[in-house]
Amino acid sequence: MALPGTAAKIGIIIVLLLALAGWAIAVAGLAKLTDMCRKDQGPWVANNANGNWWIVDNIDKDKLYDCGITFSLDWWIMFIELMVIVLGLLGSFINALNSRHVILYILGVSTTLWCIFANKFIKAGYIVMSDDNDYQRATAAGAAGAIIVLTCNFLFAFMFGPENAAPAADAAQPPISKA
Repeated sequence: MALPGTAAKIGIIIVLLLALAGWAIAVAGLAKLTDMCRKDQGPWVANNANGNWWIVDNIDKDKLYDCGITFSLDWWIMFIELMVIVLGLLGSFINALNSRHVILYILGVSTTLWCIFANKFIKAGYIVMSDDNDYQRATAAGAAGAIIVLTCNFLFAFMFGPENAAPAADAAQPPISKA
């Protein structure tokens, strides 16, 4: 596997740093929602009859467990994306790692999960209508972070994915012999 050129490395660094920024925004929104759930401050506590699809029944029994179940997939998505960012940086700069396909497979899984995460947080902002500004900011941060990360993941796949650059135009044609 040939390492990407200098310009591609700079582009990959920029995209991965943007993904890291989006990841941090999404983590902040998710952490706020998880904290609100544990403190009984979310609209899902009062509006359980409104068809909110992410609500755990009997949430009053054990807050820590119920909120952990509600947001467990989301926290795994955060962990997987962090792996993508770290492995992407390592795969771009360390020839011995030689794991382009593994990184792209993990990126595919991560991107799929981020679509689910974005869908959940965008719907949560609309389905659960609340006057709680903290709730609205937390869902907006989660959705915005997810959209940033998804955009960066797609850019990263296109930048990191190709094995080798296409050959030059004159290298593809056989030399003309003069007879």
